Amino acid sequence: LMPSVETKKEELEALYSALIALPKKQSIDEMPPAIKVGKRVMSIREAMLSEDEVLSVNECVGRVAASTMAGCPPAVPIALPGEIIDENAVKAMRYYGFKECAVVKE
Repeated sequence: LMPSVETKKEELEALYSALIALPKKQSIDEMPPAIKVGKRVMSIREAMLSEDEVLSVNECVGRVAASTMAGCPPAVPIALPGEIIDENAVKAMRYYGFKECAVVKE
């Protein structure tokens, strides 16, 4: 949203009304899991060009990431292509709302 000096009062009031009408979300009481550097087993290029499959996040432990997964915010990659996905990475993916991830097909 970028109001300026040219934004009309009615437009700001409409924006205010729209924002106030949004349902409130439950507060987040837990800290996000620490994101650790994963073990690289192939290059990013090799992983991204490999045949992949999409699995439930819970099925990805021990598999090789085929694409970048980053929670936003903070937009720090949880796993990079070519890294083995460990339990810590899966916890971070679940925390940021990931349901699936792409892994290199075995």
